[in-house]
Amino acid sequence: MPLRALLRYLLNNEQLIQKIAESYPIRRAAQLTAYFFQKGKEIGGEKLEQWKETDAVNRLQDELKHSSRIVQDQANKSIQKTNSFINSFAKNLSEEWKKAEKKLEEQKRIGKK
Repeated sequence: MPLRALLRYLLNNEQLIQKIAESYPIRRAAQLTAYFFQKGKEIGGEKLEQWKETDAVNRLQDELKHSSRIVQDQANKSIQKTNSFINSFAKNLSEEWKKAEKKLEEQKRIGKK
């Protein structure tokens, strides 16, 4: 209890507080505190920038992977359509060729009789 009263008296004594604030150890502690605060703020800002840059790089890599997948899918679809067209064309050409050959044979038979 007496300790609490003594501390209250000391903390409310403006002259004593002023003398303590002007002492070398307290001024030095304040300087070091301000220095470490500013240094920590600077390092934190740098780390934040690095994190943003790596996050941006990661986002670009993800976007690139996604875009390449889309392009590859479109290329595969295009190849499938082209192959389908070529197969259909070859099949239809073969059928029409056979029909034309049959017609010619029939015309030859009719012409020989």
